[in-house]
Amino acid sequence: MRTTFDLDEKLLEKVVKVTHASTKKAAVEIALQEFLRIQRRKKLSELIGNYDDFALEPEDLERMRSES
Repeated sequence: MRTTFDLDEKLLEKVVKVTHASTKKAAVEIALQEFLRIQRRKKLSELIGNYDDFALEPEDLERMRSES
């Protein structure tokens, strides 16, 4: 989909550099994907609450991961 944006050139240059993207388009796509990933994590953490609310210790979680 073609869309025209007026972006801060210095900000875009930083995103290209940080993402090591080969194009500006790729850099913007990576930035958008990362933004959505962060938002999903925030929403998930709000749904499950604080780690202190879990009845499991970190060792229990690790053991469960290795068993599956």
